[in-house]
Amino acid sequence: MYIAVQSNNLFNTIVWEIRIPRVLVAVAVGMALATAGAVYQGTFRNPLVEPFVLGVSAGAAFGAALAIVFPGYLPVQLSAFVFGMISVTGTYSLARIRGQTPLATLILAGIIMADKTGGAYPDV
Repeated sequence: MYIAVQSNNLFNTIVWEIRIPRVLVAVAVGMALATAGAVYQGTFRNPLVEPFVLGVSAGAAFGAALAIVFPGYLPVQLSAFVFGMISVTGTYSLARIRGQTPLATLILAGIIMADKTGGAYPDV
């Protein structure tokens, strides 16, 4: 009888305190990534768009590398997020012409921003 109760407590601990929270976090991260992908596809009206187009990946990689080389200022994840957002802001400001942002100019500005932050395109 004691073994069954101990086994049941172990089962509850493993399932409810370890596995279920991990599953819920994985679902939340998947929903966030799906939303980001849908926003990219809607912005460019292209189902094949990727984060390299606006220089987000290169900017985030640059921020993460800075946080790794100079630890103590910002955590790696936060630095990658901040530099990714700075890269997107720089891309939009570079692509803006007379109050408009043409799609071709936005893509070219993203390539320039990715190049300036040290990113490498796998296709180029």
